[in-house]
Amino acid sequence: MAYLTEKNIETIAYSIVQQYMNIYNISSNEVFKVSPENVANMLGINIEYVDFNDKKVLGKVTLCDVKDKIGEREVTLNNQTVYVNKQLLKGSSGQKNFVTMCGISFWILNRINSDLYGEKYRKKPITLRDAPSDDIIEGITSTLALEILMPKETINLVFNKVYGVDKLNIINPVVDKSNFIKFNAMADMFGVTKEILAIRLQKMGKLTEYQFCGYENLLQLLMALKNYHCKA
Repeated sequence: MAYLTEKNIETIAYSIVQQYMNIYNISSNEVFKVSPENVANMLGINIEYVDFNDKKVLGKVTLCDVKDKIGEREVTLNNQTVYVNKQLLKGSSGQKNFVTMCGISFWILNRINSDLYGEKYRKKPITLRDAPSDDIIEGITSTLALEILMPKETINLVFNKVYGVDKLNIINPVVDKSNFIKFNAMADMFGVTKEILAIRLQKMGKLTEYQFCGYENLLQLLMALKNYHCKA
């Protein structure tokens, strides 16, 4: 089976983002946030927030109509709907956005190249994650979600204006508070979590290492300072 290359994924993401910009009248030099709900509306995909009665299930998507359980109810999930745990509406919008976009990305890729998905993905619902997966197919899907939520041109524009450099070696909230504050604001601007933004920047070669440690954990603080001084 021929898998999609990173260039293939980048081309697909670019096409979706250009369509998004045209429909919502966004200029090429404008900084904007991609809304998964608007992408779904643009592509004719439904988003349904449901109670899975399980906090571990963040969302589900199917590539054909499949019977499944939502809570105690047996229902038929259809392949035109991304099912998202409604508990995510109460938490981080960044987590909700990534989970939702992953569901939309499965639909996009299935429409473009249905041969990519074997029996594993067609016999049962796919449980959505809030981070990229090591699984090849799910990894392709999450990469597409990253590239749609954080378009390459917009990331480059914002990163260069915010940091004034092509690349950062490390972002750490303890040893480099100023850069971390900018990084946090950048994540909010794109509507993603800090972890997802870090992954996107690392994939683009704009960040070497992201360390998250809080002031409340003395051991983390000491290790962060030790590593920082060793590398300096």
